[in-house]
Amino acid sequence: MAKVAFVLESFPQLSETFVLDQMRALYSDGHKIHVIADHFNELDEEIFGDLSFVASLKNRWVVQSSIFAFLGFLPWFISSRLKVFFDLISDSQLRKYDLLVAHFGLNGARLAKSRSLRRFRTPIICIFHGYDVGIPLFEGKLHHYRCLFKKAKLLLCVNEWFCEVLENAGASSAKLKVHRMGVNIDSIEYRKRERNRLDILSVCRLVEKKGINVALKALSVLIEKRPDISVNFKIVGDGPLKRELEQQAHELKIINYVEFLGAMPNATVRDFLYEANVFILPSVTATNGDVEGVPVSLMEAMASGATVVSTRHSGIPELIADGVSGFLADEFDEEGLVDALEKLHDEPELASSMALRGRLKVEADFNSENLRKSFLNYVNGCLM
Repeated sequence: MAKVAFVLESFPQLSETFVLDQMRALYSDGHKIHVIADHFNELDEEIFGDLSFVASLKNRWVVQSSIFAFLGFLPWFISSRLKVFFDLISDSQLRKYDLLVAHFGLNGARLAKSRSLRRFRTPIICIFHGYDVGIPLFEGKLHHYRCLFKKAKLLLCVNEWFCEVLENAGASSAKLKVHRMGVNIDSIEYRKRERNRLDILSVCRLVEKKGINVALKALSVLIEKRPDISVNFKIVGDGPLKRELEQQAHELKIINYVEFLGAMPNATVRDFLYEANVFILPSVTATNGDVEGVPVSLMEAMASGATVVSTRHSGIPELIADGVSGFLADEFDEEGLVDALEKLHDEPELASSMALRGRLKVEADFNSENLRKSFLNYVNGCLM
């Protein structure tokens, strides 16, 4: 039995249920689970489930204050350096663990710096998810990970493209592995959909990289071009762009076709998913370089029997084969999205066959049970 500490910025996070899944998998395998975080959110059992399997929760810094909140206003490469200073004061506490699992590259980089200065010798696994690759790539600052590349035992990436980017930046190919996020196939029933209208759904945080503004533009074009198609668009999720997107829908004169439903419990989201026959997520590279990994919402939609429409962005083509298990357009390609939606309406048999192949793809490559076993193998290999 090993003491495994997950090193995070914030815990628990509703948008990071994959962290809890990994913790539970390791706990079931007999390991003791600890959490080291910069700050902690409310441990709401109704939202996150039973967290009693976590042996301890500890602040990353011995002295916790408003410093962390202040650092959040600084550019990441400046705040990361300041965090290292405070880390060095506190990271000797990490010596008592057998393995450290850091989610997101910046957390891993902080650990690597402390390890290089002999604050501890515990092996490190770092998992890269999206912004931690896209933003430093965009800013030309991937070299900030060099210490991590050297000191980490294993570097896991949620898609193949991230592995390529990090290898080109100097990471050893021997340390780089693709470890995808996945969904619980057994908990998602596959249901056939009616195809005589377009019932479209998006489930996401309303931020730039999700491309909902592009989806609204595409819907506007579709409604004008094909008034014969009955269409509605439900958007589940909240975020800083919600008001702006609602205003856009008014300006495009499509507000009667769009519902902004806000954040919803998972059970309610699942109900909306089964009401939809099309799931759209036209992800784009944000102006600051932020990118997706492979969105779990697309996996859930495909597993449920909805036909998906997305973009050639980051690792999404590793999930969706264009014209086979869904449709892909280029980033910001409104016409490409319109063409895809028209085909899904006009060719219901094609839409149904795509939906079935989408389910099979998720079962084969994004099944959380298989990924759980893979993660356990990685962890146990690092503990040997």
